Amino acid sequence: MLLIDELIEKVKSYNENADIDMIRRAYKMADEHHRGQKRNSGEDYIIHPLNVSLILADMNMDTATIVAGLLHDVVED
Repeated sequence: MLLIDELIEKVKSYNENADIDMIRRAYKMADEHHRGQKRNSGEDYIIHPLNVSLILADMNMDTATIVAGLLHDVVED
């Protein structure tokens, strides 16, 4: 399972009213922005914001907070 799918399933498990389309749009924007970027480990950079958002989902955060996790490095770069 892709991490974005895991994230969406996790969010849906605790928030049936979550704006899944907004999460998908934020992921697409972050993925496009970070395309070609690598972490020091060599993995694709998008893994970091996805992992941040998964941690936020573990804390049962709302849609806006999940989206902020996905986009937090878009502003920096």
